[in-house]
Amino acid sequence: MPGQDDSPPIADFIAELDDNAVATIIDTWKKEGRRLTRAAGEAEFLLEKRMRDRGATVLDTEDWDGKLESKGFDYTVDDPGLLRTQLQDHVTDKQLAGVVERVTPEPTWVVNHRGLNELAKRGGDIARIIDEGRRKTPKPAKLSLDRKEKDEAPAEDVPTGTQ
Repeated sequence: MPGQDDSPPIADFIAELDDNAVATIIDTWKKEGRRLTRAAGEAEFLLEKRMRDRGATVLDTEDWDGKLESKGFDYTVDDPGLLRTQLQDHVTDKQLAGVVERVTPEPTWVVNHRGLNELAKRGGDIARIIDEGRRKTPKPAKLSLDRKEKDEAPAEDVPTGTQ
């Protein structure tokens, strides 16, 4: 396991190298890190797909516990102009500023869903208008993994390979 052998710390190893070698290590290790991150992402995608294909939301293997979980929601407002118009009868322009507004130079609607969530906390007609004016869908489930802890055998029970 890393950190459990008698090898010197990596910083000591690097300190003995010249600048060119250190620059080469930086470049090589960054590239390798990106490659490993991509490979881990592909493996994660494959495991998530396997779980979805068999309708599983929980992973229980010899070494790992895992869950496919959706955290949070994505919101979509089909008609921001209508939503703003309906809300104007119930909140002040100041309260609505920055929540649902039209921006220029290219006329586009900007919807601040955090702002809408705050307005919805007022309940009543305001919450109803917001709920009816936007669609709420769970974000795609992502896999979370936890390594199971292994009980270590007492030292006298560990085979050494010698008699």
